[in-house]
Amino acid sequence: MDARSRAIAIIMAVVMVFCAAPMVFEEGDASSADGVLIQEINPKVAPEGVSLKNYGSKAVNLKGYIISDGEGEITILKKIMIEPGEIITFAEKIESDSKFTNRNDTYVKSSDEITYDSNFQLKNDGDDIYLYNASGVLIDAVCYGDKVINDSSWFGESVTVSGKYFYHRSYGTDTDSADDWFKYVEGLTNLEFDPNLKYNAQVTPFVFPQSGGVPIFRALEEAKESVYITMYELRSDKIAALLIDLEKNRGVDVYILHNANPVKGTITEMLPNLKAIDDAGAEVRLIGVGDMDRYVHVHAKYCVIDGDTVIVTSENWNDTNLNGYTRDDDYYSSSNGNRGWGAVVESEPYADYVMDLFNVDWSMEYGDVSELEDVYPNANANKTLTYEKNESTATFKTYAATVSPVFSNDTSYDAMEYYLNKAKDRLYAQNQSLTSYYADISDERSPIYMMAKRASDGVDTKLILDTKNTPDNANLAYTINASTLIQATGMDKPTVHNKGIISDDSVWVSSINWTPNSVENNREAAVVIHSAEVADYYEHYFLMDFNRYYSYDGFSVDTSYLKNHYDSGDNEFVIGLPVGTYDIKWNFGDGKTTRDYNDYEITKDGDLCKALAAPEDGAHILTVTVTNQDGMSQKITHSYSIGNYSDSEGTGGSDGSSSIEDIINDLPIPEEIKEYLLPIIVIILAIVIAVIKKLR
Repeated sequence: MDARSRAIAIIMAVVMVFCAAPMVFEEGDASSADGVLIQEINPKVAPEGVSLKNYGSKAVNLKGYIISDGEGEITILKKIMIEPGEIITFAEKIESDSKFTNRNDTYVKSSDEITYDSNFQLKNDGDDIYLYNASGVLIDAVCYGDKVINDSSWFGESVTVSGKYFYHRSYGTDTDSADDWFKYVEGLTNLEFDPNLKYNAQVTPFVFPQSGGVPIFRALEEAKESVYITMYELRSDKIAALLIDLEKNRGVDVYILHNANPVKGTITEMLPNLKAIDDAGAEVRLIGVGDMDRYVHVHAKYCVIDGDTVIVTSENWNDTNLNGYTRDDDYYSSSNGNRGWGAVVESEPYADYVMDLFNVDWSMEYGDVSELEDVYPNANANKTLTYEKNESTATFKTYAATVSPVFSNDTSYDAMEYYLNKAKDRLYAQNQSLTSYYADISDERSPIYMMAKRASDGVDTKLILDTKNTPDNANLAYTINASTLIQATGMDKPTVHNKGIISDDSVWVSSINWTPNSVENNREAAVVIHSAEVADYYEHYFLMDFNRYYSYDGFSVDTSYLKNHYDSGDNEFVIGLPVGTYDIKWNFGDGKTTRDYNDYEITKDGDLCKALAAPEDGAHILTVTVTNQDGMSQKITHSYSIGNYSDSEGTGGSDGSSSIEDIINDLPIPEEIKEYLLPIIVIILAIVIAVIKKLR
């Protein structure tokens, strides 16, 4: 073997060692040199301060470490050992009722081990915090509110300001971005989305208003031991009567956790029934009372029966939806009942998962849950409720499936993003509310943006929005049709109260609206059902609604011809338009002026428009404004990169070839290993190339 062959053999052996060696990371991917990171920031709720956590595998001496806000410093003067997994807090003072300082290993201004500069003052509206090790090397940074760090120690927007809570690092991740942080509230769960978390189940799907809630009555009637309910609005007299009967006459323990503050103060309308259930011996609690609210609203609608059956619905439990009889009338001509989805899921492990969250929310130790009788001691059950067994003969088919749990404010956004982006054949969504950046077609965080990308890739993509209670959704649907390949429509009868998604053979049945509150601040519940048959079941009703209401007489701009990456000098930017005459203005986002009508040409078949321009290398946002001969205008935006610039999605070149990152992402290995494999391979390839050049 010659020298060159030996060198290559050695290098390949090194590659194999790197790839074969197990990669071990402490809690998430915390990656400072010694594992110490900023863990918490408490700027608003006195006493203010900062905590550190050791995510490494060895104890670290913090002597010489400095925490700075750019104006003042906390300097550690003496030996303070921080053990693996340990949190150490630095604050102005200790207050016994402070969740931030009332714990072990808290150092304050008067401590001999530190100096606490009086200029170190965390601003309420925004500030930046830096952690330096004993050698003066910056090892961590974070910013929040109106302060943004504009260097390589931080990426993107700052952490959102929280009104009365402090900030906490999430899962030990260290991406140097706002994704690492969440507002810390004791008793607020912080689950991580796992797309592989699935439980075997038997699933009975149903829809409102057709079902009349019959599957819910049947499941409750079969209860033998216990019923646990979390509900935004429980208004149904029939359900209340059944729960009273279970508790009083059948020996079933009933527990209800009810939202204390429904919109418009309607809790008073539910009090008589809740009081009657409580008087029967059930335990009824209200969540959302007191000063420490974990959620803006508890908007979930779910029930756990006997520890092995879970009911999840998009609908509140009221008499309009849960009337106990099926409907075959023309519900499209009636305002009675809502369009919603529900499912009865028989699965003990899934029920165990849901009960773990119920028990956390149910607890009164966090200050936002109280017994009904303590909040409303003079409430009156002003009517007699008697239950008669449901006699409906309607049949509902049960299917074998797997199911995945989703909850706000834990995993709903990540799960939504995952299922919207993974669709290959069909992507249907029906939603009551769509607000803020969730409705922004050009915002990458928006579900509409995600759906538009799938539509551009040829996925059958449809959207139904409520227009009875939200008339403006009609205009939004028009804009979506005009600006994307999504087929969108409004629907007013029955009222769309659904929050459902069909992504290929996975169905999302939930209480989760596409609003920041619903996803980020509420307690919401969803179940994702993985079954082609169940997906087809819900698709049947979705398409009935869609085909009845969909119509679009405008024009749309087809963006599927646009690429995410172009070679340097590439001057063909193509969009699709119906045959016609248009005024088209192109802005390539490269700092140059907008190109007008003279800078494009219509191709021979009359339905494609080609812009002729050569933007400079880099990442840009294309904006195209198209106006037809009737004066109707549509504006589309598209992110792309030019030349050697690597775009954020790691896309391959314009020839469609796969990048190293694409190949790694397709490997059947854990995600946490994939994240670290690319830089290792790049380093190894650099070594290989250098050695080969040396041996030439």
